[in-house]
Amino acid sequence: MEVTEETNEEFGSRMMRMLQEAKEREQIEEANSTYVCPICQQQMIFTPRYPNAVCRRCKPKTIDKKGQAVSFRNIALSGGCEGYYVDTLELYDSHECYIDGVQCWADEARFGGIVVEVVLPKPEVVLHPALTEEEINSRIDELDRWAEFVDERISEWLEELPAGLSAKLDGSISSLSVVETHLLGTYKPGDLFLPQNKRLLDAIVSYVGKTYIEHLPNADWYIELHDQEDINFGQLSVATWGLIEPISLESEISEIFKVKTGTSLQRRYDRMIGSLRRVGAI
Repeated sequence: MEVTEETNEEFGSRMMRMLQEAKEREQIEEANSTYVCPICQQQMIFTPRYPNAVCRRCKPKTIDKKGQAVSFRNIALSGGCEGYYVDTLELYDSHECYIDGVQCWADEARFGGIVVEVVLPKPEVVLHPALTEEEINSRIDELDRWAEFVDERISEWLEELPAGLSAKLDGSISSLSVVETHLLGTYKPGDLFLPQNKRLLDAIVSYVGKTYIEHLPNADWYIELHDQEDINFGQLSVATWGLIEPISLESEISEIFKVKTGTSLQRRYDRMIGSLRRVGAI
């Protein structure tokens, strides 16, 4: 059997598909237990392709702007979507519909059938000011200098903690939950981001980031300075080959106080490792 060698372009395309599939699986795993129908709040399975889909109970309740009942169906076996009035079976020439006063949009589903999603207002795109090449180089130099003192910041922070607590912060992945529990029990949401706590936040970010870097393959400190629409523009992150998005460390710290589980950092690591394994990066 002749084996055809894969070109660089084919390899890159295949890896991007695998990464996207891994990202979708990760989103499903993360959201399955918490996603609810945006209309009735009934728990349902989350599908990344249709993040605002309504549940089966709400789907038949679609009406037009005037309150007439409408429904949707595939045009043929190959797919497509057309609407019709339930009472008269006349065609309804729109995909727009309403459920309990909420604007929705009906369309064909990927593998047949119809999906109805709530129409969300378009989020305002925050465009960060573009940086000059000189400014970009300056920020990169700042990051390099910041990274030089990571160990020093961590050591100073550990010395300030109770001996029993600092002994548990050994750089292991399990120690991230110790950090998280300590933060939840010591600080209120927003405290760490106050100007007077910048040194403390830097130390915590240093510990969390270094722990990720030491346990993830080919990981390093990173900062996005080119994509002005990136939500993490200018924020200190950890990046590694095989992950679609870098991890914003300050966002990770904020997430601790949102979910209040004491395990969000370790769960994030577990999801990253899972994604890397699925695409063959480890």
